[in-house]
Amino acid sequence: RRWGRYFLDPLPEQLKHPVGGLLRYSSRDFEVEAFASARTPQDSLPGGEGELQEEWSAEGGARAKFRVQGWDFAPVYALARQVQSYGFSLSYAFDAAVAKFEVGRNDEEAFFVVAGADFFLGEWTLLPQLSFYRLTPRSNSERILYLPLRYEVGRNKWEFQLLSTESGEVFWGTELGRSLNDTVGLSVFLQDYQGQGGGLISSFDSEVSAGWVTGLRLSATL
Repeated sequence: RRWGRYFLDPLPEQLKHPVGGLLRYSSRDFEVEAFASARTPQDSLPGGEGELQEEWSAEGGARAKFRVQGWDFAPVYALARQVQSYGFSLSYAFDAAVAKFEVGRNDEEAFFVVAGADFFLGEWTLLPQLSFYRLTPRSNSERILYLPLRYEVGRNKWEFQLLSTESGEVFWGTELGRSLNDTVGLSVFLQDYQGQGGGLISSFDSEVSAGWVTGLRLSATL
């Protein structure tokens, strides 16, 4: 995870850890995977102009997935910073959509609930998701709406992301790109961060971006 580029990378890339491994076995009706990471950031916030120091520590987890007549059920367990987390996900696949539900908690009584759906409508893909979580027993709960939309035809694609929290933080971004060949893609993006709630988006707004971020992205799929 490159902390100085936290928000410039696409959302899925923000969640990857730099040092670790993943082992997966998959069949038609069953899947199991285990992961281990060895380098942990000391803070969950982005690094801003500087890089955060990281420490070496063993962490890991496992997930199993069972598929039965369109249903997917997946229990999950993880150990991070000596805190155990556990939960499960449940989904059902329709012809042009997938309904999803996730729930989890840890030893410190933090918990989350996520409900969403993936819609596949020709060249359009819509992935709405509503999250509800609480970090500590004494903290206030928070709701987050995440709405990504993608249009892709041939080698061209357009993406839009909107994230809005109950505390008033808002992020939105749009990206227009084209695959130059089977490996290399080029795109231009525009993002905006607004927040005063003291969360992650507020921190990035006040310390790094001061609002708008725009740029050119060159990516390679190997």
